[in-house]
Amino acid sequence: MKRWAIIFALCGPSIGCARSHGRSNESVAEVRCTAVQALPPSMALPDSHWLRIDGDTIQKISPLGEPVWVVRVPGPEPLASVLSVADNGTLYVRTRDQVMALGSDGKWLWRQPAPIEGVVDQSHQPAAMTDSGVVFRAGPRQYRAYAHTGELRWKVDVDVKGGPSEQPMILRNGSIIVRGSQGLIAISPRDGSVEWGHSSG
Repeated sequence: MKRWAIIFALCGPSIGCARSHGRSNESVAEVRCTAVQALPPSMALPDSHWLRIDGDTIQKISPLGEPVWVVRVPGPEPLASVLSVADNGTLYVRTRDQVMALGSDGKWLWRQPAPIEGVVDQSHQPAAMTDSGVVFRAGPRQYRAYAHTGELRWKVDVDVKGGPSEQPMILRNGSIIVRGSQGLIAISPRDGSVEWGHSSG
């Protein structure tokens, strides 16, 4: 009589697979994949609260697990991985057609058109700056920076080898690092000028 051991492995955020193995020299019998419910994404806040993002709604939860507020994102559903939180608690949300600022009290502060053409990737994620403003990729080569109050600070075209490929990285001194597949550059938070660059080839 054959005896089987079941081994479970995750195949992704919403898929679970069960593989049946025979013992000794017995061959693998089958692989069965079934859907499992994935939890909505969440994000920690500077005030020890946290956010729960579910579809087109964002909910703020207290440290004790109590709901504080819930808001609906206007327009297309937010890109769950395309969020950034500033030190003052402002949440920057991006959809396929705009970037918006949500205050820590759950009220929308401002929105700016920022349509994304083609495939969304990590380079489209907004990045909160050290002074609580935001910088984001606005085109194939263009980056824009806004104050936390919504005023446009600057917009520049950058030339990074391999093209932008990741979310902008913010250094402690405020410098903005834009990385491509074959190089990177540092942009000044004051005016968007290039501070330095490096190429891997």
